Amino acid sequence: MSAVRMVEARPQVSGSRITVVIPFLDCLDHLRRTAPTVLDAARHTPGVEVIYVDNGSSDGSAEYLSSVADDQVHLLRLEHATISQMRNWGAKHGTGEYLSFLDADCGIERTYFDDAIAVMNATHADATGCEYALPDKPHWIEKTLLDLHFVGRDRDVIYINGGNLFITRAAFESVDGFREELRTGEDSDLGHRLTRAGRRLHESTRVRAVHYGNPKSLRQHYRRIVWHGLGTFGTLTRHRLDRPTIMLAVHVLATVTGIAALFADSFPLTARVAVFTALQLLVPVVTVTYRVLQTRRIPRLDQATLLYWVYYWARISSVALLATPASTRYRR
Repeated sequence: MSAVRMVEARPQVSGSRITVVIPFLDCLDHLRRTAPTVLDAARHTPGVEVIYVDNGSSDGSAEYLSSVADDQVHLLRLEHATISQMRNWGAKHGTGEYLSFLDADCGIERTYFDDAIAVMNATHADATGCEYALPDKPHWIEKTLLDLHFVGRDRDVIYINGGNLFITRAAFESVDGFREELRTGEDSDLGHRLTRAGRRLHESTRVRAVHYGNPKSLRQHYRRIVWHGLGTFGTLTRHRLDRPTIMLAVHVLATVTGIAALFADSFPLTARVAVFTALQLLVPVVTVTYRVLQTRRIPRLDQATLLYWVYYWARISSVALLATPASTRYRR
């Protein structure tokens, strides 16, 4: 990874109760939609400071934020950094007793910070947040992915996505924040370290952030999974193998077995193709079944199976990329 260059590090501002940290890179179109919602919520709730951390944008994102900023908004610049470094950097430059991590392509409601504080007070949790909400008129890919992953009820969890995470500074700093060497998977890793340290994470549907950067084509879905898969081995230990990695290994084994079956001349071609197809769909179908049992929601099964088939092949591509220098240049 390139050396980190730090610029425009403004002095800390005292008196803030909540520090909001939003990393960004070349996302002007999203910021025009989401920044006004964040600033409106920050003005609505007393004691909120907003820190945007720029990773070296060249599309006018920083200039736009400067044009709408006020005394509550601070713009920092941290180039050639992982998202973990950007989030940690922003947190260090704030003074709030609570840290709110949002993604630049997420919009929030005016009462977002009030709602998050209310959930923390009511549950005595160390962190809260929720699966992203969908924009109006979502693409079928967005809708299917939400149906597969959003449980839709408040509960204690071991992971909250880093783009909609509200946490006490004390809990965050007790585990030294995000692991800065991780390119992806940093929020899952943080959740596991927090729970191992005895901290509680409570998912609440009240803490709502609308995600506008969801994939809206199979190509975008594939590239997004490849990107996330680049952190496949960064969070694994001999004590913890996550389900996706185990299922990925099973899918690879099923694929190898299916290819071998295709070349088994002792069986009719139609039978060989049927065996190959069945083995290709085995892990996606098992995964969809597991998700249906978890969420108690039945999506379009053909669409769900297709998305998970693409998912596992994207993860295989990630593993292949990790063996090449191209992985350091890959961008979703």
